[in-house]
Amino acid sequence: MEKVLFENTYGYEDFITEEERLELEAWAMTIKDKMGRAQPVSGEADQKDEDLIRHFAKLSGFSNIPTLFEKLKLKIIEIEGIENYLPAPINGDWIGILGENSYVEPHKDDNLNDQYYTRRYNLLVSAPLDGGRPIYGGKFVPIKDKLLWRCDAGIVTHTSEKVIGNKLRINLSFGFSISIEWEKEQERKKMGKIVKGLI
Repeated sequence: MEKVLFENTYGYEDFITEEERLELEAWAMTIKDKMGRAQPVSGEADQKDEDLIRHFAKLSGFSNIPTLFEKLKLKIIEIEGIENYLPAPINGDWIGILGENSYVEPHKDDNLNDQYYTRRYNLLVSAPLDGGRPIYGGKFVPIKDKLLWRCDAGIVTHTSEKVIGNKLRINLSFGFSISIEWEKEQERKKMGKIVKGLI
């Protein structure tokens, strides 16, 4: 696993092994037809075509979630040092599957309240042959299989390019409500260490 910096966020390449990726992909295929259709966020006309592959489901709706999921969520909490969090509102943790010509429409996620904001860690179980890159705060995030990237979804507008080709874009999203006060405290501690290093 390697931490990689993007223009306005970061991620972890090879966050999962190929064996774990294949397990998650196989599970996604078993539930694909049971997932609801992802409705266009703002009624985007080009995403209403019933022939498009646009699947979305909250994980809370399934009883057969792989035990690997909880293991990965705990791994995120550990490597990111996340504390004082609550579940993400509305959608919690979810899985999305997009096929050719489908995309994620521009939006911000709902926040729990004015003391917590929604942060997501998106794991690309399957990246498309082309296209499908997230557009985060107007900047492209390069993607590949097994990449986990941070999305401050309740603060930053995010969307994606259209998927190109017949390889599905399968995204597993881990959601957290992050305490704004805790986040500020982490920044203060970080700045304190930088200042001490300069003295």
